Amino acid sequence: MNKMFKIILGIVLVILVVFGGTITYLTTVFDPNDYKSEITEAVKSETGLDLVISDDLSLSVFPWLGVTVKGVSVNSALGPLASVSLAKISTKLMPLLKGEVQMDGLILEDLTVNWIIDQSGRAALELAQPKGEESVSDTDAAGAASLAALTIGNVRIKNANITYHDKQLGQFHQIQELNLSIQDASLNGSFPVKGQLKYRNQPNLAPLAIQFETQVKANLSAQTFKLSDMLIQANSARLHIDTAITSLNKTPAIQAKIKLEELRPSEFAQILAQPDLAEMTLALQVEADFEMETAKDTLQLSRLKISSKQLDISGKLVATAISKNPAFSGELQLKPFSLQALLPELGIPPIGTTDPQALQKVSANILFKGSENHLTVTELNLGLDEASAEGELRINNFENPEIVFNLAADAINLDRYLPPAQATSEKTGPQQTSATETTDPNTLLLPVALLRDLNVASQIQLGQLTASGLIITNLRLELAANQGLIELKQLSGELYEGVFTAKGAVDARKDPPQISLTKKVSGVQTGPILQQLANIDFVTGLLNLEAQINTHGNTQATLTKNLQGDAGFKVSNGTLKKINLDEVICKGLAMINQAVLTNVQQRSPDTTFSTLQGDVQIINGVISGDALNMALNNLKVRGSGKTDLVTEKLDYRLTAKLHGDLEDMSCRVNERYRDIDWPIRCRGAFSDDPADLCRLDAEGMQKIITKLAEQEIKRKVSKKLQKQFGDQLKGLFNR
Repeated sequence: MNKMFKIILGIVLVILVVFGGTITYLTTVFDPNDYKSEITEAVKSETGLDLVISDDLSLSVFPWLGVTVKGVSVNSALGPLASVSLAKISTKLMPLLKGEVQMDGLILEDLTVNWIIDQSGRAALELAQPKGEESVSDTDAAGAASLAALTIGNVRIKNANITYHDKQLGQFHQIQELNLSIQDASLNGSFPVKGQLKYRNQPNLAPLAIQFETQVKANLSAQTFKLSDMLIQANSARLHIDTAITSLNKTPAIQAKIKLEELRPSEFAQILAQPDLAEMTLALQVEADFEMETAKDTLQLSRLKISSKQLDISGKLVATAISKNPAFSGELQLKPFSLQALLPELGIPPIGTTDPQALQKVSANILFKGSENHLTVTELNLGLDEASAEGELRINNFENPEIVFNLAADAINLDRYLPPAQATSEKTGPQQTSATETTDPNTLLLPVALLRDLNVASQIQLGQLTASGLIITNLRLELAANQGLIELKQLSGELYEGVFTAKGAVDARKDPPQISLTKKVSGVQTGPILQQLANIDFVTGLLNLEAQINTHGNTQATLTKNLQGDAGFKVSNGTLKKINLDEVICKGLAMINQAVLTNVQQRSPDTTFSTLQGDVQIINGVISGDALNMALNNLKVRGSGKTDLVTEKLDYRLTAKLHGDLEDMSCRVNERYRDIDWPIRCRGAFSDDPADLCRLDAEGMQKIITKLAEQEIKRKVSKKLQKQFGDQLKGLFNR
């Protein structure tokens, strides 16, 4: 027994002597600086990089095995790759002999890294790699098992600067003045992390200061990792994160709570290269609960809330098969907010509207689902002030979108959202702008390139639409667009006691675009329409119209010039305002009778008619009609003429036949006047006063006067002969 004890004691003494001798040798005899040249040559041989150690290496052995190096730099063919003024790493010696790594810490000061990619797309390491060799990175599976025994200790990085510059792609990212502190870091424990840095993505840009801190809790044996009370701050923005990761080695699952406070886009205008953001005063708050399970291949956003002074948005999202064939569904709710109040926060002036209360209440509720190549909005509920709408939306194939959009709304007044009327000047009165000043007839009207990319099918129903003063009820619109062919399959509605329907197409597949339209109007009051649409208070009555027109071009001028078609119309129980055809005829009768018109002031300035109808042809923007008919109480009017839409002029020749007595005594109709076709000429520009358009035709009146004079001479001669010869003359002519 004593012998065995002596043997064991001897072995221990030998080990202690060897260990002590080794330590003595390493601390007193061994000088790592003797191997600096071998180290630099080995780095050059293995990587092709130039390692420079400008200061001495120092080594400590017990109880910490550590090395300290100063003034180290690594250079590549593209210039300096990395440098550090001080690097120090140490680990406990005794645990290391048992396969455990218990580091005292890592210190890096003034670390600089320049990762440069040249114009040809090659990086520094690729240029430095020795010819015929490949960079290989092998993972030692056995090493992973020993990570549980790893204790890192304290990590301190001071004043690190890291630059990434891809000259080929024009990308630049730089971290400046990075300071990082980690205390008692361990893969089986809890430890704090704290740091700060400056970041910029353009060489001449002022850097963005960022501070961060968190509490890390790792449990490698349980395969869990947590970040608690994480705070990242940049300018006014503060990002709070609490996250937990489980099943690290198998099927990781991540849970996170995120809260972003005081995100002001204006503070990130430079870093995002979006100068328009600088005008914003918007401050956003974002909250989200997030969960991802790789075992189930799912992702869930169980709570999302985005808010600001005006906005209150909430939503949810669930995604499945995210690594294979992703599918998702969710909902989004936008509570009522004032768009007029939000716009200034976005750096945009409020929209001028006729109604100052417009755009004060906007809301939306959306349910959606989809995949990586399609989106379906199954429920779409929109609110705009007092109007509400519901519908659905489908988008297939995001690369070449095919869109189906259906919407049904109760009532909307578009006039509320028009720009306000111009202010009235005390000196000049209301400022008016002519059409030629506001609309260039040669301005392109159709976005042809956009139309050729459209693939849309849409149905819209409106209970009531108010636009340009017109009130349309039960409006139905069905539209289809496919690669430049836009088909108006249905447009119908009820308008001022009548109904209208229309179909048409815009073919923009080739230049110039072709436009065709077929429409029918039944029993619609023309007066309010003309007055509201064109400020023309000229004709009233119930309109029935059928028209087929077509044209081609892409400017107002060319579309008008190329207009072709046919139309038939009838206006019943109407009035021509500021045109009194009775008075026109009365003037002719007064002139023939050499009488003076009486009761001129009491006359109505208008012409009331029972029917006005005709068929017209449109050729190159000129409307021609050869069979226009108008029935009045005392007149029957026929006529023909042209309306030139290009020059905006009209010229019609009318004939009016008298029947009955006219209102004025000077217009009492003699029997010999009843069969006369009284000539009327209506001509002028669209801008002329209607009262000045129609006059008796001088040439025609001269013929009538001559004819009447001849008839009067014959009558008087016949009367005189009759008186003188009596029955003898009668018998003579009766032979």
